[in-house]
Amino acid sequence: MARVGLFHDLTLNPIDPTENEPILIAVRVGVEIAVKGGIRIILDYVVNHVSSEHAAFQTALGDQQHPTYNWFRFRNHPLEYDCFFDVPGQPEVNSDHPGVREHFIQNACIWLQQGCDGFRLDYAHGVSHAFWSVFREATRRIKSDSVTLGEITQPPSVMRSYIGRMDGCLDFRLLELLRGFFAFESLSVSQFDRAIEQHLAYFGSSLVLPSFLDNHDMNRFLWLVKIVTLALSG
Repeated sequence: MARVGLFHDLTLNPIDPTENEPILIAVRVGVEIAVKGGIRIILDYVVNHVSSEHAAFQTALGDQQHPTYNWFRFRNHPLEYDCFFDVPGQPEVNSDHPGVREHFIQNACIWLQQGCDGFRLDYAHGVSHAFWSVFREATRRIKSDSVTLGEITQPPSVMRSYIGRMDGCLDFRLLELLRGFFAFESLSVSQFDRAIEQHLAYFGSSLVLPSFLDNHDMNRFLWLVKIVTLALSG
């Protein structure tokens, strides 16, 4: 399985294929190559927030009577509004607003129609459970074998609450255990084995749990191992 990441740009709207022809063409070419190699394409999809240059937000800034005004949570229009990690350039959306749902779900379906196979859902716990239930139902209607994998940086009990709403969640708990045992050496063999067994038993087969060793938000695994190795050899 391969992943194609689509990230925010200050002037473009990557999530909307109708507004970004260069990215749309690139994805089509990538899908064509991937299909030949038996690879499935998973897109990085962000629903929790948009760029402050997004057309809907810009319109909301200028017109409180416009329908997109209620897409966002303004506290003191136009200066104060909810935003992702207090970054003004990333205003958060109200995922339960009908207009927001239609916008994000419609565009997700368009990406699937271009040949993509599913989505890695960025900061998925920032969006309501109800949204993801509707999202999964709608995308499955377009492509019955499409997948949804949430980035849920919350305890396992919260991850389990997405059963039936997503196909799986990125396994941050396993990442912690792997890094703790192999990189930080903070777990004994028996502790590591018991923790892995308990973790997998807790989920069973109810959720797919994609495993990984690092990502762009943390120190790379190989760098950590190198630091530990140097410390031991010193």
